[in-house]
Amino acid sequence: KWKAYLNGTLSETPALDFVSLTYVATYQSSGYLRLYNYYQSNAPVALTAHWNATTPAGTTFRVEVQDNGQTKQFQYSGQTQQLTMTSGTMYVYIRFSSNGQQTPVLEDLNIAFQSNAPSQVGINIGVDNMTGYTPGKEWTSQGTLIGTVTQQGSRFVDAFNDMIPGTGSGTISIPVVVSSESMGIVKIDRFSVTYSIKTVNLDIIIPADEILHERNEPYEVVTRHIVGDATNNYIQSATLSFLAQPSSSAPTLEWQDGDIFPSPNDPDDWIEIDSSSWSSLNNGILEIHWRFKVTSEFPDQDNVKFRTGCKDITGPDGGFSPEQLVSEEGMRVNTSFGLGWLNVRDNDGEVTSDDLPTGSWVAAGETLYFQGAMWFADSQDAPKDSAFDIRIAQNGFVHSNWRDNSNVNGSFFISIDLPDIDVESGLTYELQTYNERDATRVLPANSEWTRTYKVDATAPLVSHTYPTEDAYEAAVENQKISISLGDGVGDPVELKLFYWVEADHDMNRNGEADPEEYAVKVVRNETLADFKTFTTTIDHSRNPNMGRVSYYWDGGDQAGNPLHYSTIIDDEEYTWESGSGFNYDDATFRTRKDSSAIFTGLDWVGHSDDGAVYAGFDQTISLGLIDANTAIDFEYIDLVFDFEGPNPEVDQQRISYYGFTDTFQSNSDFIDLMSTSSMVQTTNETGMPLILIDFNFQIGWDWPDEEISDLALEYKERGSEFPTRHIIADHTFRVENDLVLDANSFLVEDISEPRTGIVADGSRVRNDDRLEFTGKVVYQGSNVPAPRDASIEVEVFDGERIWSDGSLEDDGGYSVEVPLSSAETLLSSPTRTCLISITGIPGKGEDMTGQTVSTTLRVVVDDTAPRVVSRITPINTIDISANSDLTKVPVEFKGTEDADMTGSKQIVHWVMRDSSKTLTLGAGQAILGMQQEEQQITWTGTVDLTDGGKVMPRDGDWVGFYLSGYDTAGNEFPEVSNSEASPIAELASVDTDFERQWVRLGSLGPQLKIDSFSLSDDHVAPGQDIEMTVIVHNDGGLSDALFKVSFYEENSIVPFESKTLNKIGADEKVPVTISWTAKEGVERVRVVVDPDNVIVEVNDDDNSAEHKVEVVYVSYMGWFDSIREQPLVWLFTILSIIVLVGIGMVASRTAISIDDGLMFDEEWEGDDDEYEDDDYYDDDDDYDDDDY
Repeated sequence: KWKAYLNGTLSETPALDFVSLTYVATYQSSGYLRLYNYYQSNAPVALTAHWNATTPAGTTFRVEVQDNGQTKQFQYSGQTQQLTMTSGTMYVYIRFSSNGQQTPVLEDLNIAFQSNAPSQVGINIGVDNMTGYTPGKEWTSQGTLIGTVTQQGSRFVDAFNDMIPGTGSGTISIPVVVSSESMGIVKIDRFSVTYSIKTVNLDIIIPADEILHERNEPYEVVTRHIVGDATNNYIQSATLSFLAQPSSSAPTLEWQDGDIFPSPNDPDDWIEIDSSSWSSLNNGILEIHWRFKVTSEFPDQDNVKFRTGCKDITGPDGGFSPEQLVSEEGMRVNTSFGLGWLNVRDNDGEVTSDDLPTGSWVAAGETLYFQGAMWFADSQDAPKDSAFDIRIAQNGFVHSNWRDNSNVNGSFFISIDLPDIDVESGLTYELQTYNERDATRVLPANSEWTRTYKVDATAPLVSHTYPTEDAYEAAVENQKISISLGDGVGDPVELKLFYWVEADHDMNRNGEADPEEYAVKVVRNETLADFKTFTTTIDHSRNPNMGRVSYYWDGGDQAGNPLHYSTIIDDEEYTWESGSGFNYDDATFRTRKDSSAIFTGLDWVGHSDDGAVYAGFDQTISLGLIDANTAIDFEYIDLVFDFEGPNPEVDQQRISYYGFTDTFQSNSDFIDLMSTSSMVQTTNETGMPLILIDFNFQIGWDWPDEEISDLALEYKERGSEFPTRHIIADHTFRVENDLVLDANSFLVEDISEPRTGIVADGSRVRNDDRLEFTGKVVYQGSNVPAPRDASIEVEVFDGERIWSDGSLEDDGGYSVEVPLSSAETLLSSPTRTCLISITGIPGKGEDMTGQTVSTTLRVVVDDTAPRVVSRITPINTIDISANSDLTKVPVEFKGTEDADMTGSKQIVHWVMRDSSKTLTLGAGQAILGMQQEEQQITWTGTVDLTDGGKVMPRDGDWVGFYLSGYDTAGNEFPEVSNSEASPIAELASVDTDFERQWVRLGSLGPQLKIDSFSLSDDHVAPGQDIEMTVIVHNDGGLSDALFKVSFYEENSIVPFESKTLNKIGADEKVPVTISWTAKEGVERVRVVVDPDNVIVEVNDDDNSAEHKVEVVYVSYMGWFDSIREQPLVWLFTILSIIVLVGIGMVASRTAISIDDGLMFDEEWEGDDDEYEDDDYYDDDDDYDDDDY
């Protein structure tokens, strides 16, 4: 049996074409398969071969690879061979051998090419900057690493041990770094470390936040030590050393197994070991608690550290001592002490304190208690009892009783009695030490060691309270309660008000003010004054009519001296204090139920917030109030106008209505209250009395000039202590009594011809002009006209006299005319100045015109007229061809003016006349633009020579230009060489046609015409050839364009002959000759120059000509017609022949004898030889030179 397997892909399908079977009797002895591939670079670094093969006896099978010419054989399936080649051809051989009887069989073969295998793979324990790290790798592979390797040894062990600290506790991370010199995948399959510990000094714990000095309590330092792994191992001794200066005196503490603490090695007795020291062993860790006290011999210093060490029983030298451990932190040694804390207690009088601040007031005669303790610096440890004594000095004086010599734990307690007099400047108490064991160790005193207290022997005296006894007050929510007192020393800043309201506080309804029923309110007044008032409010609005209210004040000054009353009876002073109850309080008053007025609103007619109020104008303010007690309940109702001046009392201007007398009154020098003011009393919809008041008034012209003024309504009802005021926030106002000339209507005009219009400062005028000042007089900052009945005038001063208008119109209008010629003394002045102002303003009103318009008008007098000098454009000829836009012909003129022409208008006029300049064909004008440089002026613009299509300019006509207008002062152009009869001339330097004042209409381009059109014979027979000659004349400029000269028969539109001219120069005549064969029926021939209109011309009418032709004879007999057409020529010819014959005969006769008779002159007149040029053409010729 045999089978064939075909394996395909998704894109290709194998086909079995044929099968060939070969039978052999024996096997080949050897054979091989070869695989190869060429690598230009990046060749594989290793090959791995896997195969399954059967090799019977007498057969062999092997796989080989050639690497740089070296053959490497795979010894077993799955083996990897490293390669060294980087480029070239790689060969893989599969070799077979047989003895002829058996054959090896290869079932499958898999060769893996490895191109990314790592090389120089290394393992490094630790990284740079780690303690104990040694640079260098602990292991590095040789070449490419293929497969799995196992590495171990002393280098790894040493690297770990070097980085593990020999002392202390905690955790350390040791990186294991794997590296490679080339790309590839490397992983650590397994990593194990076995760790065994030796005896180690684990850590030191010190009280770093404490300070070393002599005290009763011992200090404690704890050290911990790990007992190393060994059989029956233990720590036999340990030490704790102080790292202090000088090091030779630094003590060392010792510990021995059995919890024994021998005497320390302490050369200078700095410390004392405390018997409470102890140790413990737990879980292999020995913990020693070193407890000691510091003596005063320990010198002051910073950063005293501790070092500990131990020794176990292992090792060759009687025990192993690990590396000693030094504490990371240090401790400070300080034996200096100072004030730790100080409290001054005041237990006497009404004001007490556990710690009286410095600067406080203290009542005279009281006792102060100074209590505190002395501590070492920066700690709360107290020096031992024998270190010092304490005393108190008052302003430098030390009393024998102001001392404390016990000082248990550094504490002290001293009492001091204050004097019985006022000491406003204060007494200073200073804490002092004395009898110090070592005075150098006492810190310098500072402000904390002193206290200053002001002594007050004067109690506050009540002078007045409000409300007074038996007062009758309206029941309100905010009843004012006040007390006025005097205290020359240490005045009070806080008092207590005790008050009793019958409706609210009479809980047992006995009608008496019992002590426990009083309410309390604290009132403060921190003003520093010998006389002061404390004020507050209480609510007794629920009290009925005739209900009682009792109140009294309690407290004292800052020193605790009580508030009291004083009176003198029979020269003896009696004092007492108020208290609870009607007979002992400050006052008892009764309440009533008044109705408070309700303000319904205010209307200032025609006024808006922040609006102006104009002096002298009628004003009306209407307001309404609702009050159950009607208008009579009002003591006054005031409108308060405040003009915000420096004195509030004077600034407030009032107009009043008095309800009790029903009268109006103005309490202001600036406000006139009119008699039309009124009060109307009615009822509202609820039936309550409604009081309506109209204040009619005028604010006078003397009102001070302020930016803003306020309006308030103030009224006082009977029974009210203070008036009620409503700020009318939506009616702030400004009183305006200043007048100005309205800037919008202010106008100064020149009303004299020819120049009229607005005149501004610096304008130019003639000395005979007439100026008119017009506008309106209004209140400043408004459009409101000034009143007509206030004698207000507008004046203009022209330098000699004043011109005025005192009759203002209803809208404040005025008009003042100033003839400049009236000031005869100023006629020759180059400038004129006019001053305008408002006069006759009443009161304090001022003319503020200078803030709106300029009150000074300065004009320049100019009597010099502008002059036009020359025409710059156009010159000589204006091109009127189709190429030119005659509706916008540019013009330019030059002239002079000694002043600025800005603002004035100049007009150019043009006049068009025929070729003889006698008949005017058209005229027009246009406004010119102007450019002025100093005194030189250039006028430019355009004119429409067609006058809107009404005028048709023709070749040969003339145009003249002249200017009209005036300068800014009104001086007109002179008409010399600037008029219709005498237009403006062009410069002689640019004149080419000897006509400077007029500009000819023509063409600047070519202008073609026919000078003559002739035939060699115009009486011909059919078929006769004749020549036609036309003279083409260019009466214009040069033309480089090609154009034709065409000849036509009769009315034919197709020429029988055309000639092309390449160009024709300016004023050039070009003859054009052609030959034509006469035809019967053709009686006329034409010639046309530029029939295609290639050349743009002004006049195309002279571009054609005609000639008559008579075709009447037989061919070649046309010469007979010449005798008929030109009889004189033929006659002259015949007579000439006869004369010549006669002359010959006479000559022959006289040839024989020569005498004088033959020499006389004979005059021969022959009129027949005179002929006109016009006879050259036939009379019937239609050609006319005048047509072009």
